[in-house]
Formats: sequence, structure tokens, C-alpha cells
Amino acid sequence: MKKYSVILSVLLIGLLSFSLIGCSSNSGSGAGGGSVSAGNTSGGSSEGAGGSGDAGNTDGAGTTKEPLRFMAATVGGEWYPIAVAISEGWKGLGIESTVLPGGGASNVLGLSQNQGDVGFTFSVTAVDGTAGNAPFEKPLDGYRALLCLNASYVQPVVYANSGINSIEDLRGKRINVYTKGYTSELNARLVLKTYGLTYDDMSAVNYLSDDDAIDQLKDGHLDCTISTGGIPDSGFIDMASVRSIRVLGMTPDKLAEATELNDGLYPTFIPAGTYGIPEDVNVLGTRLMLIVRTEIPEETVYNLVKGVHENLNSLYHVNSNLEEVTIETMAADCGIEYHPGAIKYYQEQGVI
Repeated sequence: MKKYSVILSVLLIGLLSFSLIGCSSNSGSGAGGGSVSAGNTSGGSSEGAGGSGDAGNTDGAGTTKEPLRFMAATVGGEWYPIAVAISEGWKGLGIESTVLPGGGASNVLGLSQNQGDVGFTFSVTAVDGTAGNAPFEKPLDGYRALLCLNASYVQPVVYANSGINSIEDLRGKRINVYTKGYTSELNARLVLKTYGLTYDDMSAVNYLSDDDAIDQLKDGHLDCTISTGGIPDSGFIDMASVRSIRVLGMTPDKLAEATELNDGLYPTFIPAGTYGIPEDVNVLGTRLMLIVRTEIPEETVYNLVKGVHENLNSLYHVNSNLEEVTIETMAADCGIEYHPGAIKYYQEQGVI
């Protein structure tokens, strides 16, 4: 009965999420976490869709009596193999987990409603949850930061010969922002907002997939696509193989204005040479991260962080973008409060 109960719970949270926000956080392209809808519960589980609402129960030694419910992504999503690798690391510390379908926004919602114990999201989405910003209708609680993984970059990209040299130049242009309600789309709105632009100022706003957006840019049917994801992005490498591309940067004052709107964003840059660009370009960054339910015991959370830290090499083999992850970056400021168990581990490692 537990198994069917949890499957029903996952479906219910998916339906609720779909009616609430339509879809979830997403990396438009790259390794920022895959394109996963908050209402999408069609994926599988690495160990079957089992688990229990009392998954946080422990035996007093930081291990679990019931599998932790790990809200990740669909089986084909980029987060799913990362979740499986992380789960394997936890097993060595006596922590069992069940990988469940999910997405950036739905995982935040799920943990806040005790439908999951650990989940992937972006720092910008985690902050939106606590603040009650779109796509959430009200402030959420019940989750804390566990650890940060790799960085994702907000990348407005055009062809270098397009005549578009700045974000202001996008007025009257045809843009792509990926799926509505996903992280890429919400970040695109925020970038435009800081420059006094809205979708109404564009000649067309498209919600295309990675491949479709790149094809339309190549064919001249689209002027710009604004993606949130890791670097280098394979789609932009493909674009640059046809002719030179330009990443539209943000000025320091606009970066500061944008980061004031969400503590899960931070100023960063795309290095010269990426996609063949001649110089560093200043852009917004956000972090792929794990959140954990507040009520999970401190010793268990301590071991969750330890399990990831001690098995980083296995993650590097799963996704090359994770090679940037160190104990220092795991404890980075992600805009929300860390769980006490995570703080304890980071303090012992001397990184906070």
C-alpha cells in the first residue's frame, strides 16, 4: 500500500503544480538541470516509485529507516543520472533513497508540502519559493539549502552580424525564451525588465525548444534566444559553427539591479573564447542546488552532504559541468538558509 500511496501522492502534486503554475523551472539548454515541468510526473524511479511520508525517520545514527524521497527529474532529464549517482553515494552511509520524477519548481512545491525529502532546483527558484514570487502564488516554507552544484548562466545569444549589440537593441525583435514558467523564461523576463523592456516591446515572443530555437536562428526566422544553462552550451556551439555569435552582456549597474530582485542570482561572466567570443561577457548566474526538507534530522542531513562530498569523482564522470564542484562551491551562498546539518558539515570542513 505504501508504494501505491506514494505514486498517488506524486501524481497529485504534479496535478496541483500544473494547475498552479503550468510548468516548472528549467535550464533552457546546457547542463543547468534539464527541461522539467512542475506538472510532469511521467518519469520513473531508480528504485521504483516507493517511499513513505515518514522517510525522514532515522535510527539515531544519521541513517534512515525508510528511503528518502528524492525529487529529481524525468528519466530522460539531465538531472536524473546525477540523482542516481548521488543516491549511490548515500547508500555507503546507510541512507537509502528513491529517485522520483520532478522539476525545479515542482520540487520546491513538493518539499514544502512534504511530498519529498530532497530535491533538485535552481537557487533563483528556491528564492522565488520562499518569497512567493512567480511562478508561486504565495511564500513557501519547509525546505532549506543542502548544497550547491554547478553554475548556470543567463545567456542572451544572437548572431554577430544581426545588428543587435545590446539588450536594449532587442526592442522590436523576435526572441525565444523557452517554455513558459521555466527558469529560462522567468530569467528572460527579469533581464528584459532591468532594461525597461517587456514582451509587449518585442515583435514576437517564442517558447521553443533548444533545437527548434537554434534552427530558427540559423534560418533567420528568430533574432535572439535567451537561455539559462551551463557553458559551453551545445546548441550555441552548433550556432557558432555556422557563423560568429554574440552573447549580449549586462552592464554592472543592471547586474546589480537584477541581483537585488532575487538573492538566488549573482553577477558572473562567460569567459573569452567560449563560442569564439573575443572577450569576457558579464551575465547573470544561478546555481543548480539540492534542497532538503526542514524536518529531516540534523545527523541525516550531515551525512547527505558528506555522501556527496566524498563521492564527487563519481559525479564528475556523470556530467562534465560538475567538475567545477568542490567543497567550497557546495557551501556557496544560494540565497536561502542552509539546514543546520549542512552547516555543521561545512563548519567541520572549514568552508564557512
